Amino acid sequence: MIFAVVLFIILLVPVTLKKSGIPVIVGLIFAGIIIGPFGFNLIEKNDTIRLFSEVGLLYIMFLAGLEIEFSEVRKNSLQAISFGLLTFMLPFAGGFAAAHYLFDFEIIASTLIGIMLASNTLIALPAASKLGLGKSRAVMTAISGTILADTLVLVILAFLIALMSGGESDWFILIFIGKLVGFSAVVFYVFPKISRWFFKAIANDGSLQYIYTLTILFISSYGAELIGAEPIIGAFFAGVALNPLIPTNSTLMNRIDFVGNSLFIPFFLLSVGMLVNLKILSEDTEALLYAGILILIAVGGKWLAAWVNRIGFRTTYFEMQTLFGLTTARAAATLAIVIVGVNYNVFGDDIFNATILLILASSLISSSVTERYGKRLLKDEADKLPQRAELESNRFLVPIANPKNIEKLIDLAILLKDQKSRSPIYPLAIVKDDHEVETRLAKHQPILERIAKQSAASDVSVQGITRVDVNIPTAIARASVELGVSDIILGWSGKSSKEISKFFGNMLDMILSNTQTTVIVSHLIHPCNITKEIIILIPQHAELESGYRHWIQLIKQLASQLTASLHLYLASDASVELEQSLKEAFKGHKTKMNRVTKKDSLEDIPLMGEKQMMVVINARKHAISYTPVFYQLTYQLHPSFSESNLLSIYPRQFS
Repeated sequence: MIFAVVLFIILLVPVTLKKSGIPVIVGLIFAGIIIGPFGFNLIEKNDTIRLFSEVGLLYIMFLAGLEIEFSEVRKNSLQAISFGLLTFMLPFAGGFAAAHYLFDFEIIASTLIGIMLASNTLIALPAASKLGLGKSRAVMTAISGTILADTLVLVILAFLIALMSGGESDWFILIFIGKLVGFSAVVFYVFPKISRWFFKAIANDGSLQYIYTLTILFISSYGAELIGAEPIIGAFFAGVALNPLIPTNSTLMNRIDFVGNSLFIPFFLLSVGMLVNLKILSEDTEALLYAGILILIAVGGKWLAAWVNRIGFRTTYFEMQTLFGLTTARAAATLAIVIVGVNYNVFGDDIFNATILLILASSLISSSVTERYGKRLLKDEADKLPQRAELESNRFLVPIANPKNIEKLIDLAILLKDQKSRSPIYPLAIVKDDHEVETRLAKHQPILERIAKQSAASDVSVQGITRVDVNIPTAIARASVELGVSDIILGWSGKSSKEISKFFGNMLDMILSNTQTTVIVSHLIHPCNITKEIIILIPQHAELESGYRHWIQLIKQLASQLTASLHLYLASDASVELEQSLKEAFKGHKTKMNRVTKKDSLEDIPLMGEKQMMVVINARKHAISYTPVFYQLTYQLHPSFSESNLLSIYPRQFS
């Protein structure tokens, strides 16, 4: 019955509020007030509610770690650090001063009030992510600032607990820091190694991957609790550790988002509302006074931090308001701090009740402001996009040659596809026109249905196409023109016998000669998500090809999705202009650049393994950037690259 009532509310609230303009987060919190022990008492806040509520909070922090765009954080690291310090110091200073000088509290109680106001919980992050702002500068700054601020809050809380419990605070802090360092080493070094092996071993079982991901989340959360930190820190650390292995455009990420936003996170929001006792408005005037002052300082401090950030880093008004909205809510850490204060007899019921009102008010302000200004920020950023037509032409054609490899090719297309593009991916089944054409068509139907199921789990539009033709390369070329595709993705087994190489070479040569679009030949022997480094071979005069900017965008998208570093190898005779252009294009990504010392030589490339992906920027014969050694890599693997994934990109050209 508990599940029936809660799920009914989770279903009813969005439907009811659809046309009202009230954020769903606000509706769920108010629903929690109504059904909670201080409302109609339909549901008691028992162990079941507490468990799912905590899971929801951990899920929010886990998603925050998974959705960090590390290239954006590196690009705006100064802004993230400065905002984190501001969003901690301003509310802390205001809260400490008010508690000590207005409320006449002792130093420890005043410090607890200060860190309570300095903390925040990203309860509006799911709403921002649903709007498509998960990778925006405002969201990245909010996540980074929240983690820095909450880390400072939790370290100070640990110090205060040591003081209140009468322990040796210096030793306590040193021991705590040592435990935190050891815990971080396990999460950031051991977990990724185990996860990389696991994802490689069961690459095709999405359900087991999801269960494994949740297991890591809860092990990490419990580990944080064991060392004396808050479980939310462990959840966030787990998200950061798995971030490089779970691309944003992937089936697994879609599953994680879906379950969290459908079940666990709404449970958490309902539980926040169930804490609120509206009777204190009439019965406890002192609590109401405390609440008013705390809300004013808490909200004002976060707004002031966002305003100073706007002045210092010249962000837009909508970015400032979205940043303010995201960092205003108090829930998890605030509740933990006030409970610590009550347990140690530092706070009375009046401060506890005032804190509950603070949680309610700040959550409502956070969700409303984020929803309102997030939509305006989204429109503002959309208006600034210079290449909307290019995004709409972000279309991938994936011919089906080997049914066993088609899922890998579709996954690659999903990774390369720009998230803003609404264009579908086109799997192409080509059947030779002969007396067995109907039988062959029937055999391709289950393959297309399997691809459709795969794409549905990834929330990516896929439209299967079937062509009957006597010539496969011609059919591919015609389909690419009819559908207006930007990229053709072909699969290659990597076999290097002369007969297969000759056959494949003839096929590829015909496709290249009959099309002007970008062609990507892929040799994938490992899951792409275990990639840590992308090594790119770039020929002389690459910048003069018409598809130069397009393949750079593909690489940037791939690096962002895989959270992989870039290692560029330029031809020895490549121009300085090309080198400068590449440095500018990949600014914000972790990038190294080298020159191949010997002309047309690959001996400078180190021996590669499963963690590396080789990308060769090729060119059609007679093109200005054509390099015979690079061209040959498509037909016969170099021994150094035999253990790694390989992409050979033939950029777009015009006749």
